[in-house]
Amino acid sequence: MIQVFLDRKNKHTFENYLSFRGREIRRLFGFTYYDELHKHDSIKTNTVIFLDLEMQGSRQLAALVKLTEHWDAEGVPGILNHPAHVLDRYELLRKLYEEGINPQNVYLLKEPYDQCRFPVFIRHRDLHTGSMTPLLHNMQELKKYIRSFRLSSLNYNDLMIVEFVDAKNERGHYRKYAAVKIGDTVLPKHIGIDNQWHVKSDGPEWLQLDDHYEQELEYFMQQFPHKEWAERIFDIANVDYGRLDYGVMGNRPVAWEINLNPDFYGQSQAEDHHGTQSLTAQLLVENHIQIRQLFRELAEGDTFQITIPPNLITQDLFRNKKDLKSNLKTSYQKIVRRFPVFNRMLRNYRRMLLSVTK
Repeated sequence: MIQVFLDRKNKHTFENYLSFRGREIRRLFGFTYYDELHKHDSIKTNTVIFLDLEMQGSRQLAALVKLTEHWDAEGVPGILNHPAHVLDRYELLRKLYEEGINPQNVYLLKEPYDQCRFPVFIRHRDLHTGSMTPLLHNMQELKKYIRSFRLSSLNYNDLMIVEFVDAKNERGHYRKYAAVKIGDTVLPKHIGIDNQWHVKSDGPEWLQLDDHYEQELEYFMQQFPHKEWAERIFDIANVDYGRLDYGVMGNRPVAWEINLNPDFYGQSQAEDHHGTQSLTAQLLVENHIQIRQLFRELAEGDTFQITIPPNLITQDLFRNKKDLKSNLKTSYQKIVRRFPVFNRMLRNYRRMLLSVTK
């Protein structure tokens, strides 16, 4: 059994996977939402996976750290994405820059940022809502947006400046590579391709382009040329389960972020577009077979028991989040996801503030 702890708002990722590609291994999983964790005295399992840590507030994350440290003291094995060790997006990107792995630095808005290299953009430290600005090419433009966020943003301290890396290829397209880690194994997942610098969609955009990119995908899936590099990124981030999104600048891979609750997709669009006999479709199907086997391996081995002390996980801890940071994160993400027009309204409001602060 694989015991998965996750946020209720992100249950769709595993639901989608287990309804199609992972249907035959559905029985291997047990799911507990964080807001129901207090209902359990103990759970028997073979592996524990923590998801959605970036969605938790400081008080909730601190409680999960204490809980897993309690398990560590009891000698509990098989904890994937240990809350005490996983780096968030800002921590990971800063560390990769300091170690010379990534060429781009990041800065929280509350930090000194006078040494940043332009162009830059601003995004949230944790949320998966993408860039909140266009590319900003000088300090004057940056400070105008920072002033507008200071006036209009309720989560100002969680915003960060990211130095832009131009990973456009010789054909003028931007590619987003993805690799997944399940336990000790890292696999290639897909390539997204777009004309825009911000390739946000998780769908395989390469399908809408030409044979050149299909050949590139086939090479990527068969050879996985960035395997050792990706393994190192996951190790630095202390992530045992998740998806690494990255680009390639020339021949140099550059990490963007790691998503702790990735979507493995239900239906393969390659089969719809090219038929199940195409090499592209076959490679993606084989990839899903490998993923299912990795989950089976996590569900094997000795069964152990984890305890949930009531003094560490109280009834109101996740159900009634007290800290403002958690509520603001949740509300903002929910609004943006359900009402994309909200983002446009917010951008227009910021433009008005920029004109006032000139």
